[in-house]
Amino acid sequence: MKDTLLDKATNQGGYLTLQELPQGEFFKKKHSSKKVWVKEEYYRPEKKYQCGDFEDIGNAIYLHGSTMVFVDFEF
Repeated sequence: MKDTLLDKATNQGGYLTLQELPQGEFFKKKHSSKKVWVKEEYYRPEKKYQCGDFEDIGNAIYLHGSTMVFVDFEF
């Protein structure tokens, strides 16, 4: 992830909107979450971003681009 995005996340408590996050980056839905997700492509029929579970490739969720996700963690 670019340093400018990390700086912005640090200023916002470790959170970015899903739309700002580059494709293929890891995130958590909340700071206290144990599950790690990967941002995938924008899914037009749902009008949301598809996000895959890092540990289970068959598990996916669809989130709006305005959803705040936690990115300031070590994985």
